[in-house]
Amino acid sequence: AAALLLLCTAPVSAAGITAETAAEDIIGYNLKKSGAGSIQQWLDGGLSDTAGLSEGYVLALKKYAPTLDYSGCADAFAAYSESDGFTSAAASRQKTALALIACGRKSGGYLDTALEDTLGKQGLMTYVYGLHLINNGIPGGEQKATQTVKTLLERQLSDGGWALAGKNGDVDITAMTLQALAPYYGKSAAVKKAADSALGFLSRSQQSDGGYKSYGTETSESASQTAVALCALGIDVFSDSRFIKNGNTVIDGILKFRLDDGSFCHKTGEGTNSMATEQAFAAFTAVIKGGNIMLFSGSVPALDESALTSDSAVSSGTQGGGASEKPSGGSSEASDKENTVSSGSSSASGDGSSVQSGSVSPSDSSENGAPGEETDSPYSPEDSSAETSGGSGVSSEPDAEKGFPAAAAVIIIVLAAGAAAALVILKVKHKI
Repeated sequence: AAALLLLCTAPVSAAGITAETAAEDIIGYNLKKSGAGSIQQWLDGGLSDTAGLSEGYVLALKKYAPTLDYSGCADAFAAYSESDGFTSAAASRQKTALALIACGRKSGGYLDTALEDTLGKQGLMTYVYGLHLINNGIPGGEQKATQTVKTLLERQLSDGGWALAGKNGDVDITAMTLQALAPYYGKSAAVKKAADSALGFLSRSQQSDGGYKSYGTETSESASQTAVALCALGIDVFSDSRFIKNGNTVIDGILKFRLDDGSFCHKTGEGTNSMATEQAFAAFTAVIKGGNIMLFSGSVPALDESALTSDSAVSSGTQGGGASEKPSGGSSEASDKENTVSSGSSSASGDGSSVQSGSVSPSDSSENGAPGEETDSPYSPEDSSAETSGGSGVSSEPDAEKGFPAAAAVIIIVLAAGAAAALVILKVKHKI
């Protein structure tokens, strides 16, 4: 009986809290905050009323509580997509379309033009969220599946990761890209090769407490995005040795940011952060339910494997300085090396509901005037050349820049030593 009870018990983190308990506490925190008496009331009230800000919760809730009535929420998101207040930020528009699909809509309204309207229009993340739409049966997606996957594969960096700028991978961006590529992991050799390399990057980047850093700072969001990506690829976060450091799992890395009221902070020592709490809920949902929590349709399009390894499907382009691809359905795209996230746009402390999942900085733009990159990562690569890769300690400075100061220092030391030796000889020889 004891053995059976042990088998039926959910894995417990080092903090002594299960994913189920943490998820329930996040819901409890939100119900209290919104004044709702049930998850259904929260869905029909606070989440529907804040369309444009609440997509992350709706997507996770659809997996966490699939039997709820999502029709009212679908109506609210549809009305938002047709309103004058509908955001112009491409990735945010894509997340609204995803929420509509999760709530049961398959076509009609904005869904019929969403892919053409957004795919590749604001850099890397609009290919990532665009692929999520394609994976979920968005109208017109089958014709763009191979091209979109190829674009993402071509933008993978040499360390196995992806980033908005610079030569080193970023944990958040890598994890989010893996989530979109995950449905093809067992179907495409090219995708599997890229994903395995990215998993190596994420394994090397994990900290000793199980958590993750992005741009040198350890946050709950970085660990949460990684947990969602691992689950999407079918990896058990509690048993896979690649993602356990000093006995700590990625779930331990998230729980260190848990506050007494069930919410989560962005960095330790800070107060409640809306994005951190939302993404933690998505991570716990992925662990509880298993699999890819961003898939809501029956099947994904088939890929043309030969096109993925050829140079013909998409024009050549690499992250951080290469020529950019021309986006599907459009003629202008911001170059990734110039697309940045607004610094601090989603990392402010407090539980203000104005924090949007996936924000864009109006001050950051490319040379051709295209708007800045959007992402769910709360960081701005203000100086990508000074970034370290996910805590790996590998600087992204060019080798020549690193080598010159060191060589100069050696030369100076040698010259100084030679001068000192010459002075000693003179003193001995001339008795001075």
